[in-house]
Amino acid sequence: MSEEKNTGVNTITVDLTGFFVILTIIFSVLKLTHCIEWSWLWVTSFLWLPYAIALIAFVIWSIVVIAIMIAALIFGIMKGLR
Repeated sequence: MSEEKNTGVNTITVDLTGFFVILTIIFSVLKLTHCIEWSWLWVTSFLWLPYAIALIAFVIWSIVVIAIMIAALIFGIMKGLR
């Protein structure tokens, strides 16, 4: 038997994967029945858009971290020269 340690932190996890798949199926049916005239790019966007948003957030976070590291390096060197 494994014993789990309670850290006192409550977390809530929401899995929206099924919701996005259902939306994609609904919009695919609407597209195939000519009820909507959207591009297939937007019909399937519920499958790839969350990953694209996560990728953009990661790139922005990486740029900020690199900028902070460069600033610390530059100001650290300048501070040492005084």
